[in-house]
Amino acid sequence: MYKQGKRERALKPISELLGPVVISLGLEGKLLEEEVRKAWEKCLPEVWRAHVHFQNFKKGVILISCSSSTWAQEVRLNSGELIKRLNAHLKGEAVSDLKTVGLTKNK
Repeated sequence: MYKQGKRERALKPISELLGPVVISLGLEGKLLEEEVRKAWEKCLPEVWRAHVHFQNFKKGVILISCSSSTWAQEVRLNSGELIKRLNAHLKGEAVSDLKTVGLTKNK
């Protein structure tokens, strides 16, 4: 507690103060997308990293591109397990599905 004269005032966490600002600016979706992107980077199996790429996150669905249709099929077959790992990392149920949106272009 911080004393200021005869009044006592509790210090509030910055997240509590910024929450209403973030909501009023419509940024909560972008913050969640960034959290999901970071979880994706941590949870994605190492062997997939060169072939499976995060594109976007909307309404619980991660949109990804893959280097080939074979990798897209691999994602589909293992999506349930990856979604469980992502949600465990996020400590919630933010991710409900993975969808492939195309092939990654060769550079």
